[in-house]
Amino acid sequence: MSLLVTLLATIAMADLARAHARLWHPRTAARSAILGTVTFVAADFAVGGTPPWWIACVAFAVAAWLTISDLPSSSKLSSLAIERARWGSLVILGGSILLAIGLQPLNAVVASPLEEWYRSLTLQLPIAPTVEGGALLLSVLVFHFGTANVIVRLVLRLPLATNAPAETNGGRLIGSLERVLIFFLALAGEALAIGAVIAAKGLLRFPEISAASDGESIGNRAEQVIVGSLLSWLLALVFVPFFVL
Repeated sequence: MSLLVTLLATIAMADLARAHARLWHPRTAARSAILGTVTFVAADFAVGGTPPWWIACVAFAVAAWLTISDLPSSSKLSSLAIERARWGSLVILGGSILLAIGLQPLNAVVASPLEEWYRSLTLQLPIAPTVEGGALLLSVLVFHFGTANVIVRLVLRLPLATNAPAETNGGRLIGSLERVLIFFLALAGEALAIGAVIAAKGLLRFPEISAASDGESIGNRAEQVIVGSLLSWLLALVFVPFFVL
């Protein structure tokens, strides 16, 4: 999964670089570009290298995702154009991930020096028996803290979830930790524990839903919580098959 590793790691780190600022600011864009490039080089070294054409694919996907997904609602574009751009950014991200998975058989597997060193160790992590597996695990974890938050925010801004609430730093962190917890519980096969986490979240969010104010109906607030929670849980589980199959 070397192609997927480099793609996920680059996009996730670039998203973390713009987590607290607008990408349209030149300084933020530069920070995302530099951090994304460094991450790609590191991930590429860890997995033994990727074809030159994949570098171009990742650069296009990351640039398109960062630019289109960050269009502000106050831009000069019409609301319909902004809505289509947000859908387009989600399609670009999903299509890029599927492309990485589909093109993986075309990438020759070459053991990196880091992989050879790891194999020589007497103690290896059961969850990551190879460097590529460990790199994929780290990429997925960073994805949950970076890109997954952007995806949830984008979907909540679409018409299917109107009047999306403002996102807070605490909400981003809680959502990320929740996804990581569900991800590891799924890897451990603890379905009951996942159910307990979901039930606990429902109980904790109930007072917030009941206290809907400022003209916001309880139904709209409940819809936002349901859409955001279901999407967050789906993102937590979507990469699990790569570790258990």
